[in-house]
Amino acid sequence: MTSQQRKRGWADELASSSRDILTRWRGNLTKRGKTDPHKMQLDTDRTFGAIYDNDGARFTEDLLEVTKHTIFQSRTRVWANNLRFLAVPSHSSTPKAAPLSGALDCQCKYWGSFSDQLYSHLALTDYGQVKDCVHYVAVSYCWRRSGDPADNDRPYDIRSSQGLRAGRAPRRVLDRAIRFAASRNVKFIWIDQECIEQDNREDKELGVQSMDLVYLRSRFPLGLLTCTFDEQDLVDYLAQAIARRNREGLEKGMGLRFDELLAGQEPFSAEELVGLNQALGTIAQDRWLKRAWILQETILSGNSMTLLISCSPVLDRRSFGDIPGELQIRVTDAIGLRNSIIQVYEESRAHIEENVAGGASFLDQIIKSADGVTSQLTQNWRLYSGECHARNAIEPANFLEFYANSRIPDRLAIIGNLCDHPIRINTSAVERRRISFSTCLFAMAIINGDISFLQFWQEVTQGIELPATPWLRRDLKGPRLLNGGSWDTFSWAPSPAAGITSLEQYKFSDDPSVKFRAFANPPLRLAEVELRKSGLCVLGWVWDLNHEIDMNDILEELQESWDAFAEERKSLSDWKDAIRCVFRVLQMLASQSLWPVAELLWRRAVDFYAERFWERARLRENQSSDQVYHAAPSLQDLYDPETCRFDNKNLRYPISNTDFLHILTQSIKGVNSSWAWIIPEIMIRGSLQYGLLRGTEDPAASCCLFEGVTVRNVITPCMRCLAPEKMGLLFPMFRRRPSSWLVAPTKRKDRGIAVWRGQGMVRGMWRLGDMIPAMEIIA
Repeated sequence: MTSQQRKRGWADELASSSRDILTRWRGNLTKRGKTDPHKMQLDTDRTFGAIYDNDGARFTEDLLEVTKHTIFQSRTRVWANNLRFLAVPSHSSTPKAAPLSGALDCQCKYWGSFSDQLYSHLALTDYGQVKDCVHYVAVSYCWRRSGDPADNDRPYDIRSSQGLRAGRAPRRVLDRAIRFAASRNVKFIWIDQECIEQDNREDKELGVQSMDLVYLRSRFPLGLLTCTFDEQDLVDYLAQAIARRNREGLEKGMGLRFDELLAGQEPFSAEELVGLNQALGTIAQDRWLKRAWILQETILSGNSMTLLISCSPVLDRRSFGDIPGELQIRVTDAIGLRNSIIQVYEESRAHIEENVAGGASFLDQIIKSADGVTSQLTQNWRLYSGECHARNAIEPANFLEFYANSRIPDRLAIIGNLCDHPIRINTSAVERRRISFSTCLFAMAIINGDISFLQFWQEVTQGIELPATPWLRRDLKGPRLLNGGSWDTFSWAPSPAAGITSLEQYKFSDDPSVKFRAFANPPLRLAEVELRKSGLCVLGWVWDLNHEIDMNDILEELQESWDAFAEERKSLSDWKDAIRCVFRVLQMLASQSLWPVAELLWRRAVDFYAERFWERARLRENQSSDQVYHAAPSLQDLYDPETCRFDNKNLRYPISNTDFLHILTQSIKGVNSSWAWIIPEIMIRGSLQYGLLRGTEDPAASCCLFEGVTVRNVITPCMRCLAPEKMGLLFPMFRRRPSSWLVAPTKRKDRGIAVWRGQGMVRGMWRLGDMIPAMEIIA
């Protein structure tokens, strides 16, 4: 293939959107006869009503059936602690190298290391023979597809305690892994085709459910790309692109002025831009970047994975490691490569356009190619999540829409792995029972306490636009996505109009970064949950909403200003009277001595910014960081009843009315301000409705506010935090999502627990005091 043909090939591929790629993949499944009705289909593009012909009873039956086929994470951990590994043959003459640093107490120190010698066969350790070892190469690669050219090289024979058998993994794949292991002085290689018993259904199931642990624990994860570089120029231009940013002694060019960044650089040339284009395009076409399993393996390996790209052994590859015939690139370097292109080449656009013929066109294609190489989805995952595991199932479910795999039920294992779910779904069992993939995924999320799908469907139904104007309620022409009696199933379940990823229906952009922000969720899951025939049993609190605060005076005072602003559909912080509205609300509550409600607003909607104000005051006094942290005072301590202002000057850290208004301004401008629903609540209804915990009468002990409530009872579930050490810093960055259920009482009970009928979800704020939660059932 000529350079021009190769260039046209990858350019055409990159021009196709991710949605088109998925559509073609689904079409190819059909052509290859993969739409066997006995096998699970990828039905995330269909609504539940379409999947079940609007038969809610069948949906309920399947939902409950899924819960009977679970695998607990404790079993997968045992399997992952006893991995089988490929090793050098026991009779090999390879001397045992010195143990790896930190591996003195690991059993792998008793095994010989791989070398560049030729092996007649490889050894396979037994299950449990090497426990808890992390010093192994975990190979991420593409399985051979039906229709691919046959591999002329016979696979390695594998010797285990059961005797000698023919190998299953391609010899070329293992040769590359062995060379990498030899370069790192590693004793073991883990590769799924050899280290999972492919003829043992239970071992395969436990294997796919343990992939997160295999790659998360490996000290040497390895990604084997299938493309090949056979031109020296392509290698040189790739190395040059990295070197342009990774300037020696300049901390990778960060913080440098543009003229400093260009100082000493070689001039840009058309040849360099064309060559870099071809190099990135060759990588971007690689099948390895488009596989669902490999997305999981790359993410869970964190920043430890090394990528190998084959190249001609005669090429000079000194910039890319010392393995013959391979270019070594760490995942972090690949992402850094994209950043270097954005930083150096994009910032040099004017210079390139002036000095290189056709430079603008070349530069645009380079940036597009770089996005394809580094896998934009993976990068956004790391950028917004900041950790390997996902916070909820809706994130990986949507990311996987852009990746392909051959066996659809495996996606349940991939999502369970990415979410670190304690309870997994037995993929073989649910496929044999022909249960919908969407139903299995939804059920898996619910039994693990993940309500992100329900929250998202409520937001779409309610008309909360994301991410532009989350405060604005609008009349949706779309359907109700949480069940309100529209079909015969649980009241809290999705309506027949809802689907897992019907993004066109939701009117959201296909841009993955926008979707990620839309789906981002704090790391919270239901503390206790059980799916029963009677409904969803959760641990939580019941609120009685029977108090209303009249705020028509504020509504009349600001009505004209609000109506004019609402027509412009801008951000709430752009409303010129937003601060005035918030101040008047707090002032009205204080003047009526409704301190429980006022303090609730102060602590839940303002406190983060107020604490920052008092923290800065403490630092100005040069107090050491080990002294007691001074939290923001109560709103009642700030209030001066004579002036009806919040400017108490008798505090240790005095505050003026100007300071107070500044704090309110910051709370309104916050990315996910709670005022986003409180202000519209007041300006649309002219009132605020608050409630108390069932069985209490003192609002000082417990108090709540919910958005647009038209019922008398709300259940707020008890949530557990997956990353408590991060919540203090990160929580203000997350949107306030609907996390409580509007409910109506019924006369039924299940095992002594009251059964309620759900009427949708709602967002709000509350103070629980020391009240103990109880189990409640939402039918």
